[in-house]
Amino acid sequence: MPASRKPRELILPHSTPVPNWIFDHLLGFEDVPGSSFKVLMFLWRRTIGWDKRADYVSLSQITAGTGVGRHQAVKAARLWEDVGLFKRVRAEDRRGMIRFVVDPNISGDEVCMRLGALVREALDARLSLDQLVLRRHQTGATTAPDLVLRWH
Repeated sequence: MPASRKPRELILPHSTPVPNWIFDHLLGFEDVPGSSFKVLMFLWRRTIGWDKRADYVSLSQITAGTGVGRHQAVKAARLWEDVGLFKRVRAEDRRGMIRFVVDPNISGDEVCMRLGALVREALDARLSLDQLVLRRHQTGATTAPDLVLRWH
């Protein structure tokens, strides 16, 4: 941060910081179901909102916190993993829990490029984005086409 710039003052205490690019760009993808954004915001709150890079979350916590069904919650979590916002790690020592790790260095441009690639792939295959994400995970292709996730 430049020396002339001071840290941003919190206008609304007890809130979750959300990057502008989520509102400015991700909400514009009409092919992404609203339930996927609910899951994104829930997971963002559970991680970044609590000043954590990762958190253990169960599927039942996602469905209770978002109001979306189990099947839709799974597809949404996989979508956000595919575009690089989260990495899902099954928790060996915590039954029914998944560790969601957020990459705080991911750029909005990178996420939008990956999401756009998935949308194009879905259109080319004549599938909905949900159907494509499900198919990709069934076949083991879990990252956006021609893109490699960078996890530190």
